[in-house]
Formats: sequence, structure tokens, C-alpha cells
Amino acid sequence: MSPEPGGPPVADLSRALAGPPRALDLLEWSRVLGGLHFVELALFESLGRAAPAGGSQADAVWASAASLGAAWRAEQLGRLLPVSDGLPDHRSVSRAPGGAETSLSRLAALPLADMCAQVASLWHPSLRGAYTERARLASPASDGPFELTLRRLLADLEVARQRPYRRGDAPAPGGSS
Repeated sequence: MSPEPGGPPVADLSRALAGPPRALDLLEWSRVLGGLHFVELALFESLGRAAPAGGSQADAVWASAASLGAAWRAEQLGRLLPVSDGLPDHRSVSRAPGGAETSLSRLAALPLADMCAQVASLWHPSLRGAYTERARLASPASDGPFELTLRRLLADLEVARQRPYRRGDAPAPGGSS
């Protein structure tokens, strides 16, 4: 079942974000990294804009933390975008992979609690899947910096997974009330 009504299931979105299931050449890396960069920036913007605008305090805190995490991950990805003669500039490759733009637009229009729930149930798992797949397929001979950065991004998303989203002001399990 899809975490987003009418949207892609996690596995489908993860595959779309990860790109071709094989080792990539530099131009392909640039397109895949650009797409991931676009998604992380869109999450940063949507969550950051929505956090102070509405919802419970707990929702705003979770959204703010998730927004800052997405900004950090986008910055790391942006550093990997190649800058060479003959390659497209980062602005031309930083675009949503197939179908993701529509889902990101829908996400941005959601109320804060629904946005947080969707980021936690769809976007974070999809990004984890994409980063895992790209790191798995990275070539040891030529993709060392890409793999290292992807592993760092995965570690950041693992920290986020350890602080799951809970709708509203419900105290965390084991927390005091």
C-alpha cells in the first residue's frame, strides 16, 4: 500500500530516485545526484516553510529537525555534483526524477501533521532505499567519494528513523508526561 493516497509506493519511489540499477558513468551520476539533491531541497523547503505556520508544537519541532536534516543532506549531495567542461551545470541536473515532482507538490500543500507523516512514511524510507542502492552499486575503482557521502546520508537518515514522527503532542514512549 502507498503511504501517499494515489502516490507511489516506497519501493517505486526509491527505484525512481536511485536511477539505473547498475554502475553509472559521470553524466549519469550527475543526473541521479541532481535528482536526489532536488528532492532533499524540496523537503527542506516544504518542511521549513510549514513548521512555524501551523500544527502542534511537537509537529513543528519534528518538521524543523527534518527540514534541517534535508538541508544538510542536500548540501552534501551538492558538493558531489560534477563541475567539468562538457557536463551539464548543477542547475540543469538538479530536477525531480520522474513523477517525484508531482508528489513533492502534493506534499507541500498538506497540513503540517500530514506532511510530517508522509515524510516519515514515504520520503525518508524512499531516500534510504535510493542511497542504499546507489552505495551498493558504486564502483570501488571510481566512486569512492560518492559511496562515502551516501553512507553518511544513510547514517543521518538512520538517526532520523530513531526519532520517529508521532502525530501531535503525544509523549514519546518511555517519556514523562
